Amino acid sequence: APLPEYRVEVPPGVSPGSVLKFAREDGTEVSVTVPQDVTPGSFFDVAPPALMVQVPKFAMPGDLVIFSAEVNCGSGKVTSWCRAQVPQGFHEEEYFPARIPEPEYAAL
Repeated sequence: APLPEYRVEVPPGVSPGSVLKFAREDGTEVSVTVPQDVTPGSFFDVAPPALMVQVPKFAMPGDLVIFSAEVNCGSGKVTSWCRAQVPQGFHEEEYFPARIPEPEYAAL
């Protein structure tokens, strides 16, 4: 899985299953669901959206692979073509986590 991008503190009065919204440095709004095992005042990590992508036959670390992903876009989902670089240590037919770009950057 990708490394966490944010560490979020659960505000007072917020319970597990609630949706928290916060703004990134660039102003983009992020919505996350509070996990079941946290309470107000505790922290949880938020990882970026990712998919497990299979390394195609004959691909090697450093190669770019193309895959499709369904991304949330406004009130619906859009299928976009994405690309990721095969990380070091991954070989054909193994799976690696690939970060899904934001909808406005998802199309090639």
